[in-house]
Amino acid sequence: MFPDVAEVVERTDYTALLRDFRYSIASEKAAMFESQSDVHGNPWAPLAESTIQKKGHDTILVETGALRTSLLDVDGEGNFNEFDSHSLTYGSLVPYALVHESAYGNRPARPTLGISAELMAEFERKVLARTIEEMNKSLEQVQDTTVWNVPLPPVDNGWNFKLPSIFGDIWNFKLP
Repeated sequence: MFPDVAEVVERTDYTALLRDFRYSIASEKAAMFESQSDVHGNPWAPLAESTIQKKGHDTILVETGALRTSLLDVDGEGNFNEFDSHSLTYGSLVPYALVHESAYGNRPARPTLGISAELMAEFERKVLARTIEEMNKSLEQVQDTTVWNVPLPPVDNGWNFKLPSIFGDIWNFKLP
């Protein structure tokens, strides 16, 4: 008998993947600030001339550097991240971080939260590989020799595992 995928997912420890994923998120945030655009590559609205004069530079979303640091430095001041074997919460504790997500009055939206579809797909591939590794371990424990004649489908042929206990909680922002 093949192991139940949901059971394998539930007992698999993804802590190392989630811990490492924080650095991938931070790297993507650094690229956003460098390109002054959101995770989809949409440029942030330019600063008003009056804002540039007040700040003395035209770098968007950087005045003190607190917001940028909170999103780029995984262990830095203002960064919030928690993870366990099946979930990751990542974001900023800077009080005004959420303000930039939506337009308000004459202030345009300059989103910094979220992750790109490409980064999520990369992470999903790693989770799938880890899950398949654990499924293979489960198969090795099966005593029924008829199971050994049934190969697992390759990852790259469109085979999809449903990972119910991971992706529902992977990307939560808990901002004050």
